[in-house]
Amino acid sequence: MVSAFKGKNNGTLACDVHQGELVKVVAQFIKKQGKVVAPAHFDFAKTSHGKELPPSNPDWYYVRLASLLRNLYYYKSTGVGKFRRVYGCRKNYGSSREHSVKGNQGVIRKALQQLEALGYVEKHEDGGRKITSGGKKVLDRMAVQIAKQQ
Repeated sequence: MVSAFKGKNNGTLACDVHQGELVKVVAQFIKKQGKVVAPAHFDFAKTSHGKELPPSNPDWYYVRLASLLRNLYYYKSTGVGKFRRVYGCRKNYGSSREHSVKGNQGVIRKALQQLEALGYVEKHEDGGRKITSGGKKVLDRMAVQIAKQQ
């Protein structure tokens, strides 16, 4: 899908391409930069206490960074608490009913701090974090690359 707006980059923005592909491409871009290193214990960390095992994808941390950046593209100011609800899951209690649980706060906080260090995210004056123009440029450039491949 191509945007009706015809400006720079033929009008292709991050919202005009498939979001799953966008997250994968941005994750690879962040990994290739080499500026972000996942903390050592994140090889064993679960993304929520409702999960039984840690993620099986070895690059899951870069995918989470890209996903956080994409979410901040759409929502003006979002904090760690909102992202905990977004990345939560259903916890299996055996024979009892399932309940929704929140995501791992430490993973989200560290990821947002590293996005801040890259200059893609900054703190919002009303609380939470917001995407910078540099972060928007990265997402839009990757969207143009995806659009050219299609």
